[in-house]
Amino acid sequence: MKRVLFFGWLLLVSCSSEEIVEPALAQHTLLVYLAGDNNLSAEVRLKTDSLLAGWNDKANNLLIYQDTKDEQRTPVLLRAIASDTGAYTVPVKTYPEHDSASPEVFAQVFDDAFLQFPAHSYGLLLFSHGTGWLTDNDRLTRTIVQDGKSSMPVPDFAAVIPDGKLEYIIFEACLMSGVEVAYELRRKTKYIVASSTEILSPGFLPVYSTHLADLFACPAGREAGLIRFARAFFETTDAETGLNRSATISVIATAGLDKLASLTAPVIQSGKPVDLNAVQQFNSYPIRLYFDFADYIGRAAGTEQYAAIRAQLDETVRYRAATPAFTYFAPLSSRPVRTSCGLTLYVPQAQYPELNKAYKIYEWVKNTTGEQAPRN
Repeated sequence: MKRVLFFGWLLLVSCSSEEIVEPALAQHTLLVYLAGDNNLSAEVRLKTDSLLAGWNDKANNLLIYQDTKDEQRTPVLLRAIASDTGAYTVPVKTYPEHDSASPEVFAQVFDDAFLQFPAHSYGLLLFSHGTGWLTDNDRLTRTIVQDGKSSMPVPDFAAVIPDGKLEYIIFEACLMSGVEVAYELRRKTKYIVASSTEILSPGFLPVYSTHLADLFACPAGREAGLIRFARAFFETTDAETGLNRSATISVIATAGLDKLASLTAPVIQSGKPVDLNAVQQFNSYPIRLYFDFADYIGRAAGTEQYAAIRAQLDETVRYRAATPAFTYFAPLSSRPVRTSCGLTLYVPQAQYPELNKAYKIYEWVKNTTGEQAPRN
C-alpha cells in the first residue's frame, strides 16, 4: 500500500478498573492482522486507533495483531475492550521478534486468536503489502504480507486456514482481487473483500471508526454488512481529487467460483488469440500482469459462452466499484478505468516464461487448463 503523496487464555492486564465479563460464546470473532514490519510501520498505530474508535461491542471479540519496524516493540496480539469511556486494548500474547510473513507465524497467531476466543463465526482482516506477481525467495508467485524482504505466497497463506473456518477475508493490501487468489481461498471463506489495484494510504483507516460494526453483522446480514463496509471505503476515496481519487473494491462470494471456473475452462483451453493491448489492465506500464477478467474473457469467448460466464460472474462478485481512473507508481501516473468487473486474471505471455511456469501451481490453472506444476 502506498500514498500518492507518498505518504493459553487471556492474561488480563487491564488499564481500567472496570470488570471484564467474558461471554460464554461470542457470536463473532474478528482477527485484524496488522503486518507492518515494512514501510507501512507507522500506519499500524493509526489503524489500531481507528479500530478502537469504532469499537463499542461488549458481546463479540476484536483481536488485533501488531508487528512493526520498531525494535523496541515486539509483536503482540491484543484484545479490544469496549467500555463506557472508550475502547482500549489488553495484551493476549507477546511474541519474540519474528517474521510476520512466515506461514508458521501466521498459523500461530491465527490459533492464538481463534482458539482462545471461540465464537459462532470468524473473520480475518489483513493489512500489509500485497506484492502481486513478484519474487519470493527466488519464486515468482502472488504474495501477501511483507516483513522485510520476506513475503508469504498465497498458496501457503491458504494452507494455514482450515476449510470453512472463516466467514470473510478482507484484504487491505494491493492487487488481491485476482481470480487466482479468490479461487485458492474458495474453501476457506465465504466472502473476500479485495482490490484489483494498488490501495493508496490511508486505505480503510477512515471507515474503521464508522463502519467496523458492519463486520459484526448477524449471519443473515453478513453479505450486506460487507457491502456497506466496502461501499464506505469506495465512497470515501471517490470523494478525493487528483491522483488520490483511486480505488477499486469487490465483495466476492466464493461459492460461485467453481462454476465460474467450469464455464471459463473451455474458453481458456481454446487458446483464441486476444490483443492484450486492448484489454483493460490494472497495473503499471509497460508490465501486463492484471487484466480485467470479463474484458479478456469477453474477447476470447463466443457470444453464448460469454453470456453464461458473465451471468455467473455477476452472481459471484456481489459488489464492485471503481473510480474513473486508478493511480500506479512506475512512474507515478494514472490510467483510465474503462471497465471493471471486480476480478482480474493473469494471462500467460511469452515474455514471462518463469512466471508462466510459476502460474501453474494455482488451483485455478489446474481446473481451467488441466495443467499444474508441483508445489515446493
